[in-house]
Parts: sequence; structure tokens; C-alpha cells
Amino acid sequence: MDNANNSLDALAFGVRDLMELALRFERAYAASLRRPDDGSACGAEEEEARELGFLAQSIREMLSEGVDLDPLVLSAAYFALGKRCDPRDIPFLRRRMKAELDRDPQLLFQVMIALENMGEDVFSPERNSYSILDTDLNRNDAIRYLG
Repeated sequence: MDNANNSLDALAFGVRDLMELALRFERAYAASLRRPDDGSACGAEEEEARELGFLAQSIREMLSEGVDLDPLVLSAAYFALGKRCDPRDIPFLRRRMKAELDRDPQLLFQVMIALENMGEDVFSPERNSYSILDTDLNRNDAIRYLG
């Protein structure tokens, strides 16, 4: 991903790109937890935040378009957004959960994990473990969560 080229048309995410972006999201989130809450972010941090915001928006647009993408790319995209830990992504991920509910149980699970990582109580409290293989339990939990 070229930092100088911010054209959505030029952005084509692959699995490796999305995994690298997930790591950047995670690092930025961790840095925000260490920074005092006094607005003292430096210029480089602010520039990184703007770029990451643009890239997150690009991922959301890619997912919203509903194009036939490889399930691995879609899963990596949900994984990356989950690593942002940005509560502003929750409404978008809830909409994506509804979209994936009757389509792909593996993608549904990845959206559920992303939301859970953001502090949402997606999985039933009676469950003491989660697995991508528990498709019926995951679907039931998603339905319960969505209300």
C-alpha cells in the first residue's frame, strides 16, 4: 500500500496487506492507550491516524460493495477492522454481521470476534469457549446479539 497514493481505485487489498494493516491498527491502538489523555499526540501520530482512518474507510467500502472477493480476503478485512478497537466501527460491523448471518459461517464468526474484541457481548455468557466450528451456536449467538 503506497502512502502517496490515496485513490480508492488504486487500493487493492490482499490478505498480506490486510494482515499488515491489522498490525498497524493494533500498534496505533496500543500507543493510544499509553498516551496521556491530554491531546498531546505529535504530528507523526496524527498523520498515521489520518492514514489509518482512510485505510479503514477503504476496507469498509470494499466490504459494503459486496463484490465477490475471496473469503480469505474478507476474513482478513474483518480481522483488521477488529484490531482497530474503534467503537465507531461497531454499527458497521453489526450491519456486516446481519449480512453474513445466512451466507458464510466462517465470516460471521470473524465479525463476531471483531465485535467481541471491541467489548461487545456477542457470545452467550453460558459459553466458556468459542470455535469457528460451532456454526449453530455462533449463529444463535449472533441472532441473540442482533436482537
